[in-house]
Amino acid sequence: METYRIYTYTEKSRLSTHLKNEDSFFFSEFTFMEDVKIQVLAVADGMGGLKDGDKTSRNAIQGFLKAFYEKMINIYIGQSTESFSMLYFADKLTNILKESIKSANTEVCKSFVSDGETGTTLSVVCIVDGYAVVANVGDSPVYLYRAKSRKLQLISQLQTRAELEVVSGKYERYSSDYYVNDRYLYNSLGEYFEIGDENIYTGVIGKLEKNDMLLVGSDGAFGRLQDAELLELIDGCAEEEEGYILPQLFGLARMDKQDDQTGILYIVNDTMWKGN
Repeated sequence: METYRIYTYTEKSRLSTHLKNEDSFFFSEFTFMEDVKIQVLAVADGMGGLKDGDKTSRNAIQGFLKAFYEKMINIYIGQSTESFSMLYFADKLTNILKESIKSANTEVCKSFVSDGETGTTLSVVCIVDGYAVVANVGDSPVYLYRAKSRKLQLISQLQTRAELEVVSGKYERYSSDYYVNDRYLYNSLGEYFEIGDENIYTGVIGKLEKNDMLLVGSDGAFGRLQDAELLELIDGCAEEEEGYILPQLFGLARMDKQDDQTGILYIVNDTMWKGN
């Protein structure tokens, strides 16, 4: 039996003036040196109003993946013992994700030089059996649903002016002022030729258990849905209904916001790792 179930869905904005889906996404699974299987989920959202968002988001994911796999191979080749496992090195994996996102930024900036100003978000989740690492630049959300506690948590960082002003106490999240300012990003790929660690959010999620969910998407996939509404959609969903979660989410999101929509839903079947 597979240790996970996965669903993906993407849809172009239904606005007649919006000609292309500027989101890109990718899912892969691999293993090195008979280690545990590792899954990678990635979503990039080309920024509206800038040139060739579809190409830019695709360049971001391609640049990330090239660097990520090269760095992972180097880690495994460089070990002096055959018993090395990424299960026990979340810190190494976190650093690899950061450096790979920097490479994605370089790839995006190459197109900026040749094609004109552009930009994109990038959110990535790397799952290593019993744990996961999330990394992001921009505002494409990543959520974690814990089946046992039936709780939902945003585990990425929304790098928007609105979130900064909520933290400063200027207004409350989900207020009218919030939605005026949530379109303005303070970090994105392609904005600068180099980005530092401080521009890349990372977090480690431990002890993934049966029926826990990871949900990655472009901001258009969620629209103006609040966390409580998202929780209501997925909480207690029967396995035979899981395939409808993303289409239902997109339909609800379109009630308040017309944008490209992309989502990846990853559900844990079981984990091989039984460590404490």
